Amino acid sequence: MIYVLEARAVAEVFALRPVNNILDHLTDLVTGGSVTFANDVIADMRQSYDGDHSLTWTVAVKASLFEPAVPWTEKQDVQDAYPELVDPNTARETCLPAVLAQARRLGSPSTPCCIVTEDFGEKPGRMSLAAACAAEGIRCISAADFLDEVGL
Repeated sequence: MIYVLEARAVAEVFALRPVNNILDHLTDLVTGGSVTFANDVIADMRQSYDGDHSLTWTVAVKASLFEPAVPWTEKQDVQDAYPELVDPNTARETCLPAVLAQARRLGSPSTPCCIVTEDFGEKPGRMSLAAACAAEGIRCISAADFLDEVGL
């Protein structure tokens, strides 16, 4: 199983547990290839979580990530398939298409991907990442469920 994290989920992981209790184990999951996130997640976090431990951690583990670069064409394929995933009324680019594209790219029958997100439920003017995952047949869970699954 490869867990693919989106920006709000990374921040929530750090909000749910004391940093000292999760840092080493979470980093080991990244270096072992069980946890990853797209480079776009860091860009998204820089906009919303400046000064937060979660942003510091994402930057620190960036070099250890498994396949963090998501080609523009693959992100565009996601946006073409799910145009409602991105709010057309905001100029701010989100990491959501990259997260879904990364899970599409990395997942296989022998190594499934699971997206860790806090983007559930109805959104005014846009589709949630969880809804797009359901349409794709990709499992998604909350940050709290992720922490339980990996023993944190």
